Amino acid sequence: MQFHRAFVDAEIVCDLFVEAALNHMGEHFQFAFAQGIEPRAQMVSLGARLTFARRTRQAASNGVDQLLFRGALLQEILGAAAHEPVVVFGSSCNKGMAVVARKDSPISTLKDLKGKRVAIWPGSTQEVFILERLHMEGMTIHDIESVRVSFSEMPAALQRGDVDAYVGAEPGPGLSLATGIGKIVEYPYSTPMGSLNMIMATHRDVVDQKPDLARLVLNLQKQGSEYAMSHPEEMVAMTVAKLGMKREAVELSVKNVDLNWKMTPEMVANSKSYAAHMLELKQIRMLPDFATFLDTKISDQLSV
Repeated sequence: MQFHRAFVDAEIVCDLFVEAALNHMGEHFQFAFAQGIEPRAQMVSLGARLTFARRTRQAASNGVDQLLFRGALLQEILGAAAHEPVVVFGSSCNKGMAVVARKDSPISTLKDLKGKRVAIWPGSTQEVFILERLHMEGMTIHDIESVRVSFSEMPAALQRGDVDAYVGAEPGPGLSLATGIGKIVEYPYSTPMGSLNMIMATHRDVVDQKPDLARLVLNLQKQGSEYAMSHPEEMVAMTVAKLGMKREAVELSVKNVDLNWKMTPEMVANSKSYAAHMLELKQIRMLPDFATFLDTKISDQLSV
C-alpha cells in the first residue's frame, strides 16, 4: 500500500496537468522503469515534443534501459507514422480540454468565434480537436484569427484582452472560471475522437520481450487512476499541495479530467479517428500500422 500511495501522488501530477502545468516548461515528467528492477519508478524529465526515437536515446543517456511513459497520443502517432517502434499499450487520461471565452463577451457558441482572436497552441491535441469542431460547424481555421499562445499563458492572455477566447488544457480553464474572468464555450468532445487525450506507450521490444514489465506499469496506472477518480477530494488536496494552485481552480479542473487505463474498443476507435484527422491535416504522411501500434493485449489481461 505504501508504494501504491506513492504512485497516486505521481499520478495526479503526471496525468492531470501533463498538458498544462508541466507542458509550459517544455518538458513532460514521465515514468522510466530500469530493466530488472523491482516495482520502483524513476522520474526522468524528457522533452515533451521529442519523437519516440529521440526520447528513447535521451532516456538511455540518463541510465534508463526500458522506457515506459505517459504521453499525448498525437506524439506517438507521429512516431508510428514515421515507422518508429512505438506501441500504445494502455490509456492514461481523457478530457482535460475546453474552449474558453471572457465571461462578459457575447461568445456563447463555436460559431461566435468567427473573426475573433483565438489562442491555440500549434501541434497540440487541442489544435486537432478545435480544427475538427470548426469543420463540423462549417468553418475553417481561416474563419478565426489564430494566435499562438502556450497553455500556461492562455488565462492571462484572456484576462488582459490579448485574445477573445482560447482552446486550453486544464488547469487553465479551471483557473479562468475560478477567477470569474472566463466561461466555457464548450468542451470539444463531440467529434469522432471523443475525449481521447493521453496514453501509455513503450518500445515494441518491451511488449514482446518483457510483457511483465509493461503489465506492471499498466497495473500501477490502473490502481492509481481508479483510486484518484474515486477520491476526488484527495486529488484536489494533493494537486494544491504539489503545484501550489488555488483550490477553487483545481476543484473545477478535476471535474474535466478522466484518469483511466483501459484500452476499450471505443478508445481504439477514437485513436484511429485521431490518426485519420492528422492525415487530413497533413500532420502525417501516412497512417500508422494500427495492428502493431495499438496493442490491447495487456489491457485485456488486466480487465479479466
